[in-house]
Amino acid sequence: MGVVLATLPLLGEAQSPLPTTDGGVEQLARNKQTMVERLLGDSPLARRVLESQDPAALALYEDARARFEEARASLAAGDATAANAAFDAAMQAMHQARKLLPSTLGSDETQVRFAALLGSVESLRRSYLDRARADVPAGKPLAPHSEERLAAVDALLEKARKEAAGARAAAGVATLQQAERLLMDALQAAIGSETVEYRRQGRSPEQVFRDELARNQSFVELVPIALARLDPSPEQVAAMNRQVEANRALRGRAEAAAAAQDLDGAIGILHQATEAIENLLREAGLSIPREPRE
Repeated sequence: MGVVLATLPLLGEAQSPLPTTDGGVEQLARNKQTMVERLLGDSPLARRVLESQDPAALALYEDARARFEEARASLAAGDATAANAAFDAAMQAMHQARKLLPSTLGSDETQVRFAALLGSVESLRRSYLDRARADVPAGKPLAPHSEERLAAVDALLEKARKEAAGARAAAGVATLQQAERLLMDALQAAIGSETVEYRRQGRSPEQVFRDELARNQSFVELVPIALARLDPSPEQVAAMNRQVEANRALRGRAEAAAAAQDLDGAIGILHQATEAIENLLREAGLSIPREPRE
């Protein structure tokens, strides 16, 4: 990741010690907090549950709200691990509630779904644009492939808006889903490309360590994408959360080893941590490039 590399000082600079990181556990919890807050708020699913008056679905909704508050309290207390587990429980309760509801979509609900999906696609577009801009010098145009993807997304957004305006909200939802897939693929490719292992030949131990540190963080950033896209089993979600937590400890060990000038040991620890997350993501079905970079 460019941000990681830019903020990482040279190992030889005594006045700039290596930073410590949490390996993404807290950030993962905050990402889930945003998703669950939207899910419980004015989302199409929340509206369906509340309007259904189904006792079992309403009970699950209330349980999800309780777990959400529990997660927020844990996060505020600094316990990101407990927060992750509680946010997962809230999402699972809402998924169970959805299974109790009729599957047919009425016209009004389709409109609500269109509006919610439009907001999601616009948010994803901003995220991709921010990442694309970070890859080029300030003031320079975006890379051609980024321009092409954004143009394709904008065309789909325009088409979806016209479909909705023409009383064809269901068609607009389908078009927005296409735009959403395009953006998720683009984000996955952008982050995934940063997970590709660099060739070590001709590179100093300091640079190899920096590359491994950035690569590790990129894999951590893929975890929320896997959770959002692949609908992994509760067991896989729990395994990912445990590994992100373990990753924090391993990164700390690696940074301590690097500070003690044991760069070979630091690189080995980071490689072990990254490989564990990579294997879990692949088992969940996320496609990740394998070819090493020059």
